[in-house]
Amino acid sequence: MSVIILSKYKETAYNNERLLKTFDKADLDVRLMHPNKFDVIVNKGKSLRYEGEKFETPELVLVRTGSATSPFITSVIKQFEQDRVQCI
Repeated sequence: MSVIILSKYKETAYNNERLLKTFDKADLDVRLMHPNKFDVIVNKGKSLRYEGEKFETPELVLVRTGSATSPFITSVIKQFEQDRVQCI
């Protein structure tokens, strides 16, 4: 299973470090991504890119943005949901 953790904090932040280690121990493919580094491409449909590059669509997105969730971050989450990715 592939998982993306959306967080504004670095991998070295305690919470992110613990989550990454726990997912890794469970043999899950996990990646930490900063929500503001996404591009929402609007063409015939919508698609997401991360730092200008295509990426593999995960099976699960763990959203850890809290009160820092901006309208842009909400649109990124909504795009994942439209791509039928479970978001928590």
